[in-house]
Parts: sequence; structure tokens; C-alpha cells
Amino acid sequence: MTIKAILDTKSSFQESSGKVHPSRILEAWQEQRFRLVVSVPILEEYRRVLAEMAGEHFSPVLHSILGLIDLHSKLVKPVSFAKVVCNDPDDDKIP
Repeated sequence: MTIKAILDTKSSFQESSGKVHPSRILEAWQEQRFRLVVSVPILEEYRRVLAEMAGEHFSPVLHSILGLIDLHSKLVKPVSFAKVVCNDPDDDKIP
């Protein structure tokens, strides 16, 4: 059985002061320990955050991460919620 996961942008790409290490998450995905599930709104958020991380400079590493996400993730249609279900309402776009 394959684990399917939706990755929060902050914990997946941005360095944090907590116990989550983005490099470990991306490494686990690279090792195919889970299948990444995304929707168009999630992809748009990934692109926005990675562009902010790169700033004014083109980053081949960040660009390649987006390419890998496009190639090796399962694209799903997001669902709509009748009310806010997450602590962060922006996360309600998660399928």
C-alpha cells in the first residue's frame, strides 16, 4: 500500500525552527516512501513560495523541484468545504 501525502508548503520548503526539516521530507519523497498528492491551488502555492525563496535570482534547484513535482505527483481536484475546517483557512484548499 502506497502512502499518499499532501505537503504543507511551510514544512516542505521553508526552513523552520521546529522539528520538521524540509530536506528530510523531500528526501523521503525522492526515495518514494510516499506519493505526493497535489491540486492546482497547492501547485500555485508551491510556485509562489519557491519564487519568494529564490527572490530575484533564478534558482535551478528550486526550478527542478517544481519540475519533479509536476512529473511525479498525483494531481487531484480539490474539494470545497461548507465551513472552515483548518486552523489556517488558507489550508482549506487541500484536497
